[in-house]
Amino acid sequence: MALQGSSNIVKILVIIFNFIFFLFGLILFGVGIWASTKLGAYVEIASVNYATGPRVVIAVGFIIALVAFLGCCGAWKENKCMLICFFAFLLLLLILEIVGGALAYNNKDKIENRLDKDILKAIENYPGKNEKSINDMQTKFKCCGADNYTDWQSNIKMKNSSSVPDSCCKSEKAGCGVGGVKDPKDIYTKGCFTIIKGEIEKSLKPIGGLAIAVLVIQLLGMVFALLLICRIKSETMA
Repeated sequence: MALQGSSNIVKILVIIFNFIFFLFGLILFGVGIWASTKLGAYVEIASVNYATGPRVVIAVGFIIALVAFLGCCGAWKENKCMLICFFAFLLLLLILEIVGGALAYNNKDKIENRLDKDILKAIENYPGKNEKSINDMQTKFKCCGADNYTDWQSNIKMKNSSSVPDSCCKSEKAGCGVGGVKDPKDIYTKGCFTIIKGEIEKSLKPIGGLAIAVLVIQLLGMVFALLLICRIKSETMA
C-alpha cells in the first residue's frame, strides 16, 4: 500500500537526502584518488603505508554511495527491511568515522615525525632502493633534503664533495648538484618534509569539509529513515 500524506513527504525527503548522500560519496571517492596522487613518490619511501589514508577515503566514498543507493531503493519501494539495513549501515559507518577521526587526530604528531625520519633515512642511504623515489619527489615538489638542502651532508658520498643530487637543481642537468651545499643559488633550498606536510594538510582540508557535510547529511538521513520506518510500520498495522 502506497504511503499517504505526511508519510509520503517523509519518503520523498529520504530519497532526496540519499541522492545528496550518494553524490557526496562519489565526491569523496574522487577526492581520495586526488589525495593519493598528491602523495606521489613519497609513498614508496615511507616505512609506514601513507597511501592507506587516501585508500580509506576512496573505500568510504564507495561504501557511502552504495549505502545511499540502498536507502533510495528502500524508500522508493517502501521496504521496511531495506530501510532498517540502511539505518544500521549508517549507524555503523558513523561509529567508524568517529573512531577513525579520533585515531587520526591523536596520531597526527607521530605521523609527522615518522614522515621526517623516513625522508632523512632515505637520504642517508642514497643511492639505494629509493633513489628514483627521492629524485622524483625532489623534482615534483621542487625541494631538497628533508628539512632543507643541508640534510644531504648526512650522506657520506655527498658530504665529501658538498654535493646534492641533480634532482635538487632548479635547472636539472648532469653534475649540476656538485658543490650545491656550498653554493646553493642554483638548487632548491626548502626541505621536502615541509612541502609534503603542506600538501597533505591542503589535501585534508577538502576531505575534512566533505566529512562534516557527509556527517550532517548522514544524521538527517538516519532521522528521516527512522521516521519512514515508523510510518510504514504504523500504516501496515492500520
